Amino acid sequence: MSPRRVPFRTLQLSVEERQDCQGRSFQLLDRTLRSYDERNDQGEAGHRLNSIHHSNLENTRWKLLKTQEDASIYIARHNCEDHNLLGGEWENPVVVLTAGTMQGDLETIMLGISIEDVANFRVRSELFTKQPMDCAVLAELLIPSDSQPFQYLAIQWMVYEHIWPLKALVRPRDFVTLASTGTITRANGDRIGYELAQPARLRQCPPLPGTIIRGKVMHAAIFKQQEPGVIDVFIHTYVETEGAIMDKLILSVTWRGNLGFWGAEKLAEMKKLQWCIANCRRERQKEQQRASLSALGICKQCFDNRRVLKKIGGVGPDLKSSCVLCASPTCWKCRVHRTLKVLDENSAKVTDHIDPETSRGSSTSSDGASDEHRIDLSIRVEESAPSVWSCHCWYMYYQ
Repeated sequence: MSPRRVPFRTLQLSVEERQDCQGRSFQLLDRTLRSYDERNDQGEAGHRLNSIHHSNLENTRWKLLKTQEDASIYIARHNCEDHNLLGGEWENPVVVLTAGTMQGDLETIMLGISIEDVANFRVRSELFTKQPMDCAVLAELLIPSDSQPFQYLAIQWMVYEHIWPLKALVRPRDFVTLASTGTITRANGDRIGYELAQPARLRQCPPLPGTIIRGKVMHAAIFKQQEPGVIDVFIHTYVETEGAIMDKLILSVTWRGNLGFWGAEKLAEMKKLQWCIANCRRERQKEQQRASLSALGICKQCFDNRRVLKKIGGVGPDLKSSCVLCASPTCWKCRVHRTLKVLDENSAKVTDHIDPETSRGSSTSSDGASDEHRIDLSIRVEESAPSVWSCHCWYMYYQ
């Protein structure tokens, strides 16, 4: 599918329009936090729900639709009546609740879901929906700062089109969205991360003529550090009902899209790696003390661990694999591999990143993709903790 041309110019919003966008985002955040507190603080019998599993929230308000180990999805038993929040263009909206937990810390999750530019927006959209999407940023109202690194408020445009065979039956939808992310510290000391998305309702972006239908969807996601390494997730999604058959399809897309948030930690890892690859080459070139090891083709990690060398009687050359961050030769026991997704400047499609310093020839992988579009990310890990990446330049990301 060829990328669509963006149908709108970059928006120039008035002061009143900017204030309205900020006010609507705050209103949605406030309403969602109150719903989150209601879920946590009181059940039907007045007991606290903090310790109840995400699959056991069904009550007179919520009906359980689907559950898995770390997430559950519910639909409200009664249609949403908060038309002041939704706006007048909604006809028969319902609220969908996705609740669960994910592994990680709040800063990592927020880094993963944050959008720094159009390329990042497109990569994230495709990874969340598992299919290509056309999208653009039409205006940025708030951008990250040193004191608020996850602060973001923007007008975005995207098109969602089903893949075959649904493509032949369901027309594509486009969305002009007021999107916001950030973190706040509440009065009780809880630190909350959030992502909000709602129809922008701007006269400069009318519905498009032709086959594309202007879609209506709104979601508000709350992330709270429940305990070290565990994030509590609470997502309200407002959708317009369109009949029994379409509603099942809409709920399926909503479930799949919300589960994309569970990939936030991997997205954060990808961003860190891309930053390190782009910024650490000059640093690693200065470290000439590794040159002798490189000439011998000896694994840096194994060389540092003399006990391992004595045990295995030396380490043979492995010239094809060196750490992409620090350039040290790395044996197969001491490395991990990652594939990065980037936006190709020529085709405007999301592809696997190719790095001229680490790509080596072309062959076909098990999924049918050519290795000339892959980067072989060999990264050193500590023997005592294989999940810890030991390259010093990795930690420079946060400094």
